[in-house]
Amino acid sequence: MTLGAKDEDWPEWIWCRNAEGLGGWLPASSLSSQQTGETATLLSAFDSLELTVSKGDELDGIEECSGWIRCRNGAGAVGWVPSECLEPC
Repeated sequence: MTLGAKDEDWPEWIWCRNAEGLGGWLPASSLSSQQTGETATLLSAFDSLELTVSKGDELDGIEECSGWIRCRNGAGAVGWVPSECLEPC
């Protein structure tokens, strides 16, 4: 992975690009290096897909990571949602 900039709102997340040029936000804890401009090894598999949600959606939380929660919606779609957008039911 080639490391880009850290997110301004969530500095624990770094923009990364793989050898094929695909990019996504990854948590710094999942990378062997955290320095912008360096190459790093991904330490564990990680799906960076964000989940589109609307107010009132009911979601099941799967895991939390650096201010984001991986959720599953009623249709079975899974992705990351900022924890500040969620409230417990």
